[in-house]
Amino acid sequence: MENSKDTTQSKPRPTEATATPGAGAVAEVRGVDVFLSYNSKDHAGVEEVAARLADRGMKPFLDRWDLAPGQRWRPELERVLGSCGAVVVMLGPSGVGEVQSREVDVALRRQDKDSRFPVVPALLPGSEPPSGFLEQLTWVDLRNQSVDEGVDDLVRAIRRQWGADAQRQKTRTNRTRYLVNLLLLLVVLGAVAFWYFRHLHMRLAHVAVGGSVTILTLLRLAYGYFKWGAEEEIKNLPRRLLASPRSTQGLIGALAVAGGCLAVTSSVHLDASGAPATGEPLAVEVRSPKGEALWKSAALDRDRPVASRLFFFRFGQPAEIHLVPEGDRVAIPVRLGPGSRHRIRVPDHFAPREVRVLRLLPGSRLVQGLGKPGGDVILPFDLEIHSGGDVFRVTDLRRQAIYLGAGANDVETGLARESADRRRDQLGEWAKGHLALPEERARAFVPIWMDDRVVAGWDPGSSLDGISFQLTTKTRPEGERLAHSVLDGTNSIRTILIDRIR
Repeated sequence: MENSKDTTQSKPRPTEATATPGAGAVAEVRGVDVFLSYNSKDHAGVEEVAARLADRGMKPFLDRWDLAPGQRWRPELERVLGSCGAVVVMLGPSGVGEVQSREVDVALRRQDKDSRFPVVPALLPGSEPPSGFLEQLTWVDLRNQSVDEGVDDLVRAIRRQWGADAQRQKTRTNRTRYLVNLLLLLVVLGAVAFWYFRHLHMRLAHVAVGGSVTILTLLRLAYGYFKWGAEEEIKNLPRRLLASPRSTQGLIGALAVAGGCLAVTSSVHLDASGAPATGEPLAVEVRSPKGEALWKSAALDRDRPVASRLFFFRFGQPAEIHLVPEGDRVAIPVRLGPGSRHRIRVPDHFAPREVRVLRLLPGSRLVQGLGKPGGDVILPFDLEIHSGGDVFRVTDLRRQAIYLGAGANDVETGLARESADRRRDQLGEWAKGHLALPEERARAFVPIWMDDRVVAGWDPGSSLDGISFQLTTKTRPEGERLAHSVLDGTNSIRTILIDRIR
């Protein structure tokens, strides 16, 4: 009867052929490729079509083959209709049956929700063209051709829709990969540009990539890529560069190389464009602390005022930059790599005039009686410096290093020749070697000595002979004599450790 499913199996299900590419992939995912909806009175012609579909690698669902006698057929049909890859509505001479009409309604509702879902009417011999909603769909005519030819047309119609679905899936996948690759490309270009500007060029106005491709051209190219919206719009290079898995791997590799270059390179740049004209050209030499020459620049003059050097795999190596010919024992301590960049301007860092700066470091016994930097003290101390009959007073002495010079610019110039890391290391060595304290307490002095106080208005002169220090207070104006010892005399900064006498 038409208002129930006839599950009488007129013949066994045909042996399925090996799935062809495309059909097999969908069958593996969806389970059933094609649901055959038909009037049970036309089952003979439908079974022949189902057998031909199976011969072509499709996996059809036919109630007479797939529903066992006694099985509740309605839930099973709903399940298959909701998971199959396509629905073929077989229209025969008996017209559309009652159950078939419900199956068509379910298939059309599913197509309304997903326009990629194929619903294909097929006209069996003796039938009339579809009417109603089915009339709006393109049908396959099996009336005036052999069954094999008609089934071939039916398979092509289903696979064509599947191909469009796969193409859309590929487009979405390619678009996601495109955007990821575009982001990777921009990061790679940014990393390369950062490395290029940081280590190779002194003047960015002269930068060009590849000679003729400027930064503006690169920005226009990136803007053009951002406008991409569909698979068919990607042509040649953009597709190969930004929409393939290999390009993703290549860009990740390029990013790793760019990051590696940033990590293993350090550079020294020199600019003598502001140096005064002298009879002898200037040069700069980079040496290790042991005096080994690591690099010497070419002569710097008005025609060639800029020089630079790239160093590889100098992981934290200390070095010194010397002006050639040397003057005033000037040496700028630096630390090479990883990723370090040192820009030296001549003569800003190598002042042609002699600069004398005196650095006073309080010792352990003196520190115990001084207030903290910026903190309140009950009894303020003043420091008197006696040299050649002259007396210079530093008021309100605290726990910090004092830098004395004729002017603030002199002190700044002297400090510019010392990097903070180099100064910290040097102060740590002095604390260990001259304070006779346990190592942990000696390290505690480094932050105290790294706290700078600049006092201008006193020139220590070229010699420290006859210099002495006194600690005075309001209650003891005659002063307490302090012991002192000269620690170093390089880089125009002479260092003296001052402390109370036991």
